[in-house]
Amino acid sequence: MLAGTVFMAGILWSVRSMMEGAPPSSTPDLSGTPANLLFIGVLVGFVLPGAIAWGLLAPLPSVYRRGGLSLAASFSTVLASLLLTLVYSLLGRNGLVMAFALSLAGCLGLGLHFWRMGRTS
Repeated sequence: MLAGTVFMAGILWSVRSMMEGAPPSSTPDLSGTPANLLFIGVLVGFVLPGAIAWGLLAPLPSVYRRGGLSLAASFSTVLASLLLTLVYSLLGRNGLVMAFALSLAGCLGLGLHFWRMGRTS
């Protein structure tokens, strides 16, 4: 979930940075670069945590459990991305940078923890 949150915060920050200074519009431009980046980024942001969880859960022999937990990781990223929109509305792009940094620190901390666990086992 943290990897997906890092990715989604980066995507949202990129899209909002591209749209900064753009004139307000009553109809969204769905063929522009920000719309394409947001669409592809959201899809990748939901698949990425599932793939990472699938890889980390490789020691589990049950495909059913691996799949269920991977789906849970993907769906939790949906909740995190909804919270990121709230962070943006309250704190702006700086809030997205803070969310990115905190999620990246958590992701790297957990990765280091799992790496150490793997070395001692």
